[in-house]
Amino acid sequence: MGRGNTSSTMTTERTHDPRNPRNARTADPSFDAIKQSHALSGDAGRLDDFYRNWADSYDADVYNQGYQGPQFITELAVDAAHALESPPSTLSVLDAGCGTGLVGVELARRGFSRIDGIDLSQAMVDRARDTGSYERLIGGVDLNCPVDCVPADAYDLLVCCGVFTVGHVEAEALDHLLDTVRPGGVLVISTRHSYLRGSRFTEHVAGTAEDGQITLVASDDNGPYIDEEGATYWVLRKDG
Repeated sequence: MGRGNTSSTMTTERTHDPRNPRNARTADPSFDAIKQSHALSGDAGRLDDFYRNWADSYDADVYNQGYQGPQFITELAVDAAHALESPPSTLSVLDAGCGTGLVGVELARRGFSRIDGIDLSQAMVDRARDTGSYERLIGGVDLNCPVDCVPADAYDLLVCCGVFTVGHVEAEALDHLLDTVRPGGVLVISTRHSYLRGSRFTEHVAGTAEDGQITLVASDDNGPYIDEEGATYWVLRKDG
C-alpha cells in the first residue's frame, strides 16, 4: 500500500515508547485487569462476564497502560481507503470486536461514517453506542464462531483491534471475519506480540493466502500497541 514505516506517521500525547516493556505500569490495577482478561482461555461465557464488570473502567484502564492500537489501526484504515480509491465516508466498515468504541471514535474522526460494530460483550457495546460513531451495533457475537448476524460479503473494510490477544480468540477466527468482507475488500487486524508467539496466526494467514482466499498487502511487525509490548498489524485483501 506504499505506506512504508507507518509508525512514523503516528502522533500521541504520551512521550514514552509504548513498545518498550520497561514502560509498562505493572504495579497499576489497570495492568492487573488486562492480565486477568488474558487468563480466560477464550471461554465466551467467562469473557462476557469479565467484560460486563470491566466495561465502566475499561477506557481508563487501557489508557493508563498506553494503549495506542486504535489510533494506529485507524491510520492503516485510512491507507486502505486510499488503496480502494474511495473516500472514507463512502466505505462500509465493520469494527469487529468493537468494545467500548475506541476504534470507532478514531475512524469517525478520520471521515469514516458508515461504521457497524460487533462484540461479544453487550455491556461494552452499550458504551460504544454512547460514542455516536456507529450506524449499527450488535452484542453477543463470539468471533470464534461464524458471524451470522451480518450478511456475507457485506463490508468494504474490516478493522479488528485488540481481539487477537491472549485468552480471547483462535487464529481461525480470521475465517469468520473474512466471510463478512466483499471480494476485493480489505481487513486490517492487530495481533499482540505475545498472542502471535503463542498462536498459529502467522501460519493461518500464510495458508489462507496459499489457498487463494487473501493477499497479504502489508504487515508491520513493530507497530505500537500498549506499554508492555507492541503488535504486528496486518493488511489483507480478500480475493475471489
